[in-house]
Amino acid sequence: GCDTSVFPPGNPDPEAGTSDSAARLNARSILGVPPNAEAVLYVGRLDLRKGLIELIESTAQLRHGRPTVHAYILGDGPDRPALLEAIARLSAADCITLVPACPTTEVARWMSAANLVTLPSYREGCPNVVIEALAAGRPVVASNVGGIPELMDSSCGRLIPIQSIPALVEALDQVLTQPWDAAAIASTHSRGWVEVAADLHQVLAETLRARHV
Repeated sequence: GCDTSVFPPGNPDPEAGTSDSAARLNARSILGVPPNAEAVLYVGRLDLRKGLIELIESTAQLRHGRPTVHAYILGDGPDRPALLEAIARLSAADCITLVPACPTTEVARWMSAANLVTLPSYREGCPNVVIEALAAGRPVVASNVGGIPELMDSSCGRLIPIQSIPALVEALDQVLTQPWDAAAIASTHSRGWVEVAADLHQVLAETLRARHV
């Protein structure tokens, strides 16, 4: 679960009462993202094991057929120099931007601005970024590893094998092409802390009852 007051579908400011498309344009205006960009967002540690070289190479390939695609890689970490080298090697600075780590409320704004969120990681547990993206109504392209398949399916994005640039290119292309309903994604896949607490309470209560049978 996540704090759904911070990650409501499509809008980091639920009191604004605007539509998802209007919230996206507003977030882009604040963040400096072009209105017509096909924005692919990664949020997390800058670690090569997160599949970031694959993301950079996939974005560089995608731009030939999708000239408005742009990957925003948000976070800090030890492999930032390697990512900058890969961006320079591919002459991809015009379609890939490294964004410094920021507070959670700003992450929500970036998700509002994005078309999709991606996590092409080599290994994961139950990643918060996927939970938050789905709560925000954003489709996800993520590796079929760890607990990720328990969080999402084709109704809200695509699962891909690790370290496969062709698979990542295809999945990103498909998700950017397909229309998505932010409210539908959020209503199906979002779980707030209240629901998580209720589920935990039920499990503990049932366990206690079983011990006394």
